[in-house]
Amino acid sequence: MTSQMKTARIAGLLYLILIPVGIFWFMYAPSVVRFADDMPATLDALGAHQTLFRISIATGLAMNAISVVLALMLYKLFSPVAKNAAVSMLALLAVGAAISLVTEMTKVVIMMISHPEMAAIFSPAQQQYIVATLFELHHAGNNIAGVFWGLWLFPLGWLIVKSGFMPKMLGILLAVAGVGYVFDSFIYFTVPGFPIVFANFTFLGEVSFTLWLVFRGVRS
Repeated sequence: MTSQMKTARIAGLLYLILIPVGIFWFMYAPSVVRFADDMPATLDALGAHQTLFRISIATGLAMNAISVVLALMLYKLFSPVAKNAAVSMLALLAVGAAISLVTEMTKVVIMMISHPEMAAIFSPAQQQYIVATLFELHHAGNNIAGVFWGLWLFPLGWLIVKSGFMPKMLGILLAVAGVGYVFDSFIYFTVPGFPIVFANFTFLGEVSFTLWLVFRGVRS
């Protein structure tokens, strides 16, 4: 197995790990502890699922760390194709990861504010308002990070198209996935409550790219 193939396989395995980690962090954990229209129930859920909430914070840290290592592997793989584009890809992903990591601090504060001992300091209404505000801040922060999670896919897609050792269609599909992330982030801020999440329909590129890396690697 060539060095290039090993790099591709490692990148694919890292991307594959990110899929279940991301599903837990983005979807499962929030569905257990957050009820947007019922903050008393949210506080009860936070008290009942403190371990799960702590794990979700650790998962967020791990997800971003893995994504940076993934970007480094992809930089190693694609920098011979076009170094400037590879640097752009790495930088955009790193910015998104940094924003997401800082945003996780809101969940640390949520954990502190929702602790039963805080009932002696804050009234139930105050606790509910602070926790609701912090959850919204967390959501907003991740939507800002989402812009960069989308943008990094554009230079990556371009590199795939130009590489010659991967199908061009993978690069096009990744660019489409990037559009979905960026569009969702701007919709969040401009049309609150918009019912459609476009990334749910454009993620095929990332899944296809991951599977190609794992099972096919690069073409000689």
